[in-house]
Amino acid sequence: MKRITTTVDPAVYRRLDAIAHRDGVSTSHVLREAMERYVTEREAAMDSIPLPAWVGMLEGGDGEPWAERDEALLEEGWATDLEAEIQPAPPSSAPSSLSARRGRLRRSAPRG
Repeated sequence: MKRITTTVDPAVYRRLDAIAHRDGVSTSHVLREAMERYVTEREAAMDSIPLPAWVGMLEGGDGEPWAERDEALLEEGWATDLEAEIQPAPPSSAPSSLSARRGRLRRSAPRG
């Protein structure tokens, strides 16, 4: 076990000591138990981060969650239809790097 040292309010320590005495265990045992419970509860709370308020505000669809029918959507060809709608951007005639653009600007600037 890892040994730790901390300070505690005397009134809180008296209450902790009373609990340990009542239960017939050491104050260290009560502290270890309390820390374990605290960490477990905090981790559980972190795992269940609430969704933003805007989630679910849009209307439409049939009300059935997509995640529960993903295989059916794939079988219907939904993903294929979506992929067909996505067109790659046409290649640009502009220089692709910032340094090339800067060089081009310098060459076209009037000298004087």
